[in-house]
Order: sequence, then structure tokens, then C-alpha cells
Amino acid sequence: MASGQDNLIDEIRGLAAQVEPSEEALIGAFHRLEANLQTATRGIKSPVARSADVTLWEIGDDEYATGFLKFDDGKLILVYRSTEDDLNYYLSGRVEYDPKYSSRALDGLPPEGLRALASVTGSLLADLASKLKADVEGNRAACSVVVEAANDAHHMLDNMFARAARQLNFAAVLEDWTKAQNAIESDPASAIRQARTLLESACKHILHLFQRTEPTGPDANLGVYLKLARELVGRDDSGRWQQATLDMLARFGGVVNALADLRNDASDAHGKSPLAKKANSAEARFAVNTAGLVSTFLMEMCEPAVLPSNGP
Repeated sequence: MASGQDNLIDEIRGLAAQVEPSEEALIGAFHRLEANLQTATRGIKSPVARSADVTLWEIGDDEYATGFLKFDDGKLILVYRSTEDDLNYYLSGRVEYDPKYSSRALDGLPPEGLRALASVTGSLLADLASKLKADVEGNRAACSVVVEAANDAHHMLDNMFARAARQLNFAAVLEDWTKAQNAIESDPASAIRQARTLLESACKHILHLFQRTEPTGPDANLGVYLKLARELVGRDDSGRWQQATLDMLARFGGVVNALADLRNDASDAHGKSPLAKKANSAEARFAVNTAGLVSTFLMEMCEPAVLPSNGP
């Protein structure tokens, strides 16, 4: 009899000696899981993920701690509450169920709690993957909306420019606009050069429309062309500038100067230095659209002065 008990005690002693190392291995596995999740989500704002609910450990007679594993801000934590909390809440007679949870780190948890959490790690990973997928799909959808809005804005400018140019029979200006647009992606430097050409062309056509002589020599530059063109448009019936128009036109000089600087820095109009920064499509699009907006404004301001009125 004693021999049988001694054997069981020896077995218990041997198993007890393995408990602490096995618990350390278990918490170590959770630490590795946490580190792997941190590495996998590095560089992004990871969504908060959680596992399925699980019974963690027994607290007393008919009372248990329940909770779930949570990955939040790069950390694995336990979120838990007790069945006694649920019972007290039910007995309070409250209609709405609003359970309150506590949270804590995994270190120092009872072994049965760690084992319970290990059983739901798969659901945690599935939840994280599902939320990341939803983020990716949401970003794609949002990107499509933004791109569509940008395209709509471009189409609006394109339609406004084309309408104004056709109203004034500025066929060459419309051709310059088309050339500039077509070069944005394929040849950004050329598009920047075309942007300046577009604006110069619009100003020259306006001078011709009002039967004004084009400047020559040193005075034949974009700033002068714009100054002469804006002197011919934008006046009210009394022949005076409206203040709002003056404010807008005063800013055109800065826009044009910046456009010219961008052209000199990035386009191929004056030859390319081996150290020159290569133009990109974003810069080209900005240059072309800016020139298009200014040209559209000038052409639309011409219309009341040169087109027949539909009124009596």
C-alpha cells in the first residue's frame, strides 16, 4: 500500500517539477505571438482585434471569470469579468445590458486562464485579418471616390475651358490646352512648357480680339501679356474695375510668376542641366491646370464685351 502511494507521490513530484517550466513556456508563446503581430502590423495603425469569449477560471462555487484575448496598440491583453457581475447586473433590474470589463496583462495569469486563452488565439487572428481586409477594401473604395471626384473636377474645368474657347473662336488656344493635357503623364517637362504657351496664347488671342497690338522685344513676356489682357476684361458697365475682380487679378501675377519659375526649374524649355530635377506628373498637372483656370477666367470675362447680348 505504502509502495503504491510512494509511486503516486513520486509521479506528482515529477509532474509538479514540470508545471513551472511549462507555464513559462506557455507565457513565452504568448510573448512570441505578440511580437509577431507587432512585426506583421508595423508601419500601420492596426485595428483593435479580439478573440471569441471563453471561460477563464473558476472563482468560487458556480462563479467563473469569462473574457477574451485582445490585441490593441501592439499589445496582447486579457479583457475579463465574472459571472457574479452578470448576475448582479441582472438582479438590479436594469433594462439595458451594459457589462463592465476589466483588463490586464497576460503575465501572472493563472495557468488555466492562459490555457483558455490559447484555445481562442485562432479567433483573434481571424478577427484581425478580417478587419485589416476591411480597412484595405475601405481604403480602395475611398480612393476610388477621391479619384472620381478629381476626375469630375478635371472634366468640369475641361468643359468650361472648351466652352469659353469655342465661344470666342479661339481654336488655337483650345489646341494648346489639349496638347498640354496630353503631355502631363507622358512628358511632364513638355507639359509645363505647354502650360506657359497656353496662357501666352490665350492672352495674345484676347489682345487680337480687342484689336490691340502685341508687344515685341523685351516686353514680349508672359507677365506683360497677362497685364495687357486683364486691362481689357473684367470691367463693369461703368468701365471701372470691381474690387473682387481687382483682388483676383492681383493674385494672377503671383500665380504666373510661380508657373514661370516652375517651368524654368523643371521643363525642357531652356535645355537640361545634368543636375536638373526631373519634372513629375503632379507638378505638370498643377502647372497645366493653373494655366487652364487663369485662361478660362480671362476668356469668360471677355464674353460679355464681345459676344452679342441675348437681351433686348
